[in-house]
Amino acid sequence: MRAGMRFVRNTPAIRHAMIRTIAYSIPASAPWALLPLYVRRDLDLGPGMYGVILGMMGVGGVTSGMLLPMARARMSRGATVMACTVSSCAGMAIVGLAQHWVFAALGMLLVGVGWTAAYATIQSAAQLVCPPWVRARALSIYQLAQNGALTLGSFLWGWVGEHAGLPRTFLAASAVGLVLMLLARYARIEAIRPQAPPAEIAALQGPEAPAPELAGVLRTARGRVMETASYRVPPERRSEFLALMKDIHQVRGRAGALFWQIYEDVAHPEGWLEVWSMESWTDHLREATRLTDDDKQLLARTTTFALETGRPMRYLAVDPRDAAETPGRARS
Repeated sequence: MRAGMRFVRNTPAIRHAMIRTIAYSIPASAPWALLPLYVRRDLDLGPGMYGVILGMMGVGGVTSGMLLPMARARMSRGATVMACTVSSCAGMAIVGLAQHWVFAALGMLLVGVGWTAAYATIQSAAQLVCPPWVRARALSIYQLAQNGALTLGSFLWGWVGEHAGLPRTFLAASAVGLVLMLLARYARIEAIRPQAPPAEIAALQGPEAPAPELAGVLRTARGRVMETASYRVPPERRSEFLALMKDIHQVRGRAGALFWQIYEDVAHPEGWLEVWSMESWTDHLREATRLTDDDKQLLARTTTFALETGRPMRYLAVDPRDAAETPGRARS
């Protein structure tokens, strides 16, 4: 779970999907929380008509599922979610203004159209950036954000409805939904992939093999593993290098790094050192398998700055009290 949380923290696409689903879920929870009481008290109808009105939301969901492929062929994910939000907000506003069950049913139809398409679009954006090794954990965190927002919104709109009345609460939820939609526009859920020639990916250098005398120690090692990579950066390319390192920071974090930092040589400004640490030797061995093709493409761009003879270095944390008892354990 810690690895899953580190992956989500270092993957902007999932964080943005969580922001989008929260921005949609908080206002969209109003019908679920208020509709039963609204149908009984404000429309003066019974359980049967409540089933009809709620069923129209299901009709909207099925309709949305059929229309979504055509919409996605013409609009980006972000634009699709915005259109879905407008549909759901319009539906809630119609429900709030309705004096007859027909208009309430029409409003719930529009809510259903937006509901299904919005969640399908946002979750697919989150799922597509998750590699198989962490997909279930990352999506569980995403679902926690979605369902947590629905729960929070239900309490919120119930409290507002008690003080302002149900029709006004539906209208308020509609307005809040539009405002949150505009505020969440910066959270991009489009797929943006870096490009690097396959030859550069193949040229990535791995670290040296462990020394034979440490093989037995590494199998049972519990300490952290520190890794370093050295670079030489011409002064005129300093900004380019730092922009790349910003992305590399997230690559290391997605692979499980607990700590990451880039250092500049104070005596030789063209010299740079990247340092990151893994929780254990086992976690370090998993690091390579956790890299996606996109991550490898980003790492391939560092080869233009890497030293010709420089290879990533690895250091195993050692307790000084044990170093004297186990010769060779303190060496990297």
